[in-house]
Amino acid sequence: MKHLYDMLVIGAGQAGLPLASALAQKGWRVAVAERKHLGGSCVNFGCTPTKAVLASAKLAYQAKKVTEFGLTIPTVEGDYSAVLERARRIAAESREGLKKTFDEGNPELLEGHAKFVGRDGTNVMKVQKKKEKIVLTFNRKSDTSKSKDVTAETFASNSQEAQTLEASHLFVATGRKPNTDDLGLESISVNVNDKGIIEVDECLATNVPGVWAAGDVRGGGMFTHSSYDDYSPKVQGEIFCFVFRFV
Repeated sequence: MKHLYDMLVIGAGQAGLPLASALAQKGWRVAVAERKHLGGSCVNFGCTPTKAVLASAKLAYQAKKVTEFGLTIPTVEGDYSAVLERARRIAAESREGLKKTFDEGNPELLEGHAKFVGRDGTNVMKVQKKKEKIVLTFNRKSDTSKSKDVTAETFASNSQEAQTLEASHLFVATGRKPNTDDLGLESISVNVNDKGIIEVDECLATNVPGVWAAGDVRGGGMFTHSSYDDYSPKVQGEIFCFVFRFV
């Protein structure tokens, strides 16, 4: 079965979903391909679950300070497993809410991994594009290492002498890298820099006509609000210039 779309948005994150909804409201036939969870990094492992955990920590801290307000709480104990379960539940509820975006059938959700295989299509459900317009909006993935040993060897900035620090936990923050390595970008010759970031112009257009990139994969500030604003024609005069002029 062939499916014809005016726009295929790859990645249901904070840039992709608003764009898909906006274009659908303008009468475009839009599909959104998502290989795992709706919402991108913000909903699934960024803002939403992080703030949920912080809320539990803040409440525990306040409970231990109640004597300053003339109150007494016999004991305050944390259940880390329960805290994480609450955070996961809130993230799941957010994803369920985002499913309402597809209730009317346009945009249409395609559950699966999208990958370019050439100028004539992608390998997601044999999608055929009517006007050859694709928007890449994949979020970035964390690049972390794991260790069973919580003793870290460090070097002071002004010395090459090793220092040993002992702690109960080790938090590794090694940065992030784009989720662009398995999109088949090379098959249509999209320019990507040595860090995997898709190169775009002021309209978020790539070097390949009909292909744009929004969200974290285009580089710049990796924030929910900046990804969300990528779809808006008000940003930088006219983001997705050609797309909105076309409409």
